[in-house]
Amino acid sequence: ACLAYGLAQYNEMVRCTVAHSGNDHRLGAQEAPPAIISLYPGQGFEQHVESIVAGGDLLGYKAEKKKQETGCSAAMHIEANVEDRNRTAPFPFCGNRFEFRAVGSSQNCCLPVMVCNAVMSAGMAELASKIEGGKSHRDAVADMYKENKHVIFTGNGY
Repeated sequence: ACLAYGLAQYNEMVRCTVAHSGNDHRLGAQEAPPAIISLYPGQGFEQHVESIVAGGDLLGYKAEKKKQETGCSAAMHIEANVEDRNRTAPFPFCGNRFEFRAVGSSQNCCLPVMVCNAVMSAGMAELASKIEGGKSHRDAVADMYKENKHVIFTGNGY
């Protein structure tokens, strides 16, 4: 919820941290992720977010790992991680964390990391102000998800 709030409020600033000629050719043009900075929670986590907004409990999300077929009848199925496999999301949820994938390979990541931390801090400050204002932590998180749902995108960016 805090990250969704921060990205909704400071989306352009996050985008500017990864904007340069080489990376702008890559982002949204020749490769993924797209130039629009959005959260990709994955289908399981998105359902959990929807249940929170609808009044459900904050706790209880469990990343469901799946068995991946190897294509070889002699080999066992492999346990697959819960993450964005098509690599089109700039901010995907990867089982127990969000990753920021829009940074270019030759780019120094200190500015994007600093801005991501500031964006998260802004979200935490907003959540704290809602709780200090008298809302329960569940309702404060639900409100933040509801207000900032437009930065969540679970589609395919290709």
